[in-house]
Amino acid sequence: MVATINQACAAIILNQDIYNNYVFCYLAHNYEEIRKLSNTGNQENLNGNIIKSINVPLPPLAEQKTIALSLSDTDALIAACDRAITKKRNIKQGEMQQLLTGKMRLPDFTREWEVKKLGEIGEFKNGINKGKEDFGFGHPFVNLLDVFGRSKIFQYLSLGLVNSSSTERKVYELKKGDVLFIRSSVKPEGVGLTSVIYDDLENTVYSGFLIRFRDFGKLDCEYKLHCFNEEKFRKIVIDSSTVSANTNINQDALKSLQIKFPPLPEQKAIAQILSDMDAEIAALEKKRDKYKAIKQGMMQELLTGKTRLIDK
Repeated sequence: MVATINQACAAIILNQDIYNNYVFCYLAHNYEEIRKLSNTGNQENLNGNIIKSINVPLPPLAEQKTIALSLSDTDALIAACDRAITKKRNIKQGEMQQLLTGKMRLPDFTREWEVKKLGEIGEFKNGINKGKEDFGFGHPFVNLLDVFGRSKIFQYLSLGLVNSSSTERKVYELKKGDVLFIRSSVKPEGVGLTSVIYDDLENTVYSGFLIRFRDFGKLDCEYKLHCFNEEKFRKIVIDSSTVSANTNINQDALKSLQIKFPPLPEQKAIAQILSDMDAEIAALEKKRDKYKAIKQGMMQELLTGKTRLIDK
């Protein structure tokens, strides 16, 4: 195959006694260090002279191939985990669409589901707003970043501090089962994401960029982890938001959103199924991260000559 490059790329033509995959592994491993060599300005650049100056430690060709193969095998394990994670996530998404909408019922559950507006089954409260001089001391504070990418908030989570009065800590308290909705996001897909409070958070308040939802006992705590992340519900949340500099949603919009939910026993059964899937995904992610750590250690040893794979 013949290929060409433009002026934004640089090609390295290697000698016959150098294995290209080995050089690729070395350069990829040292990416951040190589970036530091770039010319600074409006755009970082690596010119030909800089590239030529990069030193690459070279063992004999046979050892280069062995090192590259070893790293490639580890990459294959990481890729296999990624594929399994994607498959599990897709399966879970399908199950959520079936179980959280009532399209598929679990055995022995026959009672009708309720359809209610969130404002009918709970109450909403915007978070506290403080000046920058009030942060860094005082009492625990749940901020926007504590909610992004986190489905549960536990008591042991390391939180920032804010200067809050006893009255404020009562008004903006967080109890087990409360749900925090993200009120404002740069990207539309971030608005309305949720975290469930899994412990009573003593003397803790939450940010004005968040909205607290406290239901009247209609929703199971574990069920809340999933029902607000179902694809159809998420689409309605985003469609109900407004766009200015950021994408925003307010209490009135959230109160008007409808949710369909079964009786509590069926909620618990559905939540158990979906939480078991989450545990399987988490186990695969842990396994993948372990392989990544192993590969990182291998590169540090093999690409520096600290550990040799064949006789010198």
